[in-house]
Amino acid sequence: GYSFSVVVAGFRSEPGRCDLALVVSDTPASAAAVFTLNRFCAAPVQVGREMLKKRPQARAIMINSGQANASTGAKGRENCLETMRLAGEALKLDPEDILPASTGVIGAHIKMDAWAQAAPKLAAALGEHSAEDFAKAIMTTDAFPKFSSREVKLSSGVIRIAGMCKGAGMICPNMATMLCA
Repeated sequence: GYSFSVVVAGFRSEPGRCDLALVVSDTPASAAAVFTLNRFCAAPVQVGREMLKKRPQARAIMINSGQANASTGAKGRENCLETMRLAGEALKLDPEDILPASTGVIGAHIKMDAWAQAAPKLAAALGEHSAEDFAKAIMTTDAFPKFSSREVKLSSGVIRIAGMCKGAGMICPNMATMLCA
């Protein structure tokens, strides 16, 4: 029920490293989140909070690594919404069905030209990657990718749970740099 995609968008300083990750659900999925408790938070956190307050479901989670889109003001928020629009257009999804997240350098504006070029590639590669690829693409200072999955048999059928995260002991202050999908 889920498809993964990762691409090299050029957000990171290491050339050739995958730095844009996407997971898409075949159908609308229930969505919930725990966000940082800090009063200061990045544009994708603000946008994600608002999205889930309006409607607790999503079709996709999209995370870029290398640029945190934090400390970027109103322009950072505009850029966040534009990344969702670009991805939605490429994936043929409503942008409000895509939960955004960013990790990386604070204070730098997102390279929107790189986003415009990466969105169609991200859509074209959907289904070609794994949860491990996703976990690798969102890493920053992590020593290794973090992901896990389980299948649980219930009387009503089988459910599958998967999780990928980044954060190398960086849940302080107040979960400011921990990211999970």
